[in-house]
Amino acid sequence: MSAIESLPPVRGLRPDTGDGLTVERLPRRQASLETNLARKGVWHIGPLQLALPIDGRDTLGLLRVSGPPLTLYDLDTFAWLTECWRESDRDAAGRVDFTLYNLGRDLYGREPDGKERRLIRASLRRLSRAEFELEGYDAAAAAVGQLDNPSEEGWIRLVGSVRWSRRDGGERHVAYLDGWIVEQLQAGYLTYLDWRVLRSLEGLAKRLWVYLESQSFKRSGVGEGSVRIWLAPPMLQALGMSDKHAPQARRTLVRAAERISAADRSFVGFELHKPPRRGGTWALVARRRLPASAQVGASVGRPATAAASRRRRS
Repeated sequence: MSAIESLPPVRGLRPDTGDGLTVERLPRRQASLETNLARKGVWHIGPLQLALPIDGRDTLGLLRVSGPPLTLYDLDTFAWLTECWRESDRDAAGRVDFTLYNLGRDLYGREPDGKERRLIRASLRRLSRAEFELEGYDAAAAAVGQLDNPSEEGWIRLVGSVRWSRRDGGERHVAYLDGWIVEQLQAGYLTYLDWRVLRSLEGLAKRLWVYLESQSFKRSGVGEGSVRIWLAPPMLQALGMSDKHAPQARRTLVRAAERISAADRSFVGFELHKPPRRGGTWALVARRRLPASAQVGASVGRPATAAASRRRRS
């Protein structure tokens, strides 16, 4: 019996039922994220006051962050901006016109109040001020290496700038996605996310789910696919986990996996695999239902294209 099978069973929560975890019927159905950002450890999963400077390596290589830490709320905000850019005329300068009302309505399912509008503004400020040195997959070059903006001497941002209207209310503001983001999106290197599931999950469960959405699931049974995640330090860094005690980290991941199964019905199970010999690396295997039209998945770590992601989410 696996470590997860020995835990109490999930209570059968579903997106359309409420019993401790509810996936709300929000106005928006889909968001999207540049795939490196779904895989890199740029997102802080705990309280901001406990955030530490990030300078290390994750599964894709170099990871260095300067400026304010980015929260999972910021991930939601940026995934919303990315999808709005994709749904509009896909401006080459990365321009996204938005209102606080529309963004807040999609975040909360209703018109945002004053506090929520301030949270949105603070999120956009963090997204425009955080700077990164990252290694990842360059879609235009079809190679893994440093992701950079030549004009910024190797440092990149997610949002280049935000132009705020003088009046709030229903006035339109403008955000500009940074140039390297636009280039990646134009090359089709993005991961689609179910907005309702994204907003229902929190903490490590949200971060792990976003990472899994960027992966290609190999067919492993009738109508099912699986992906294996090696729980080595680079993976824990990618997931934003600061717990250095391996058994505790695995227990935390097990609880996060349970929450994912409760929110996203496409996932049918998670298993912890113990290494065959002492000192080996544990693995977390995720299994999910595949759409009938899905093709055989590629190996773990292969960059997902927009087309492949669309097949997985159709």
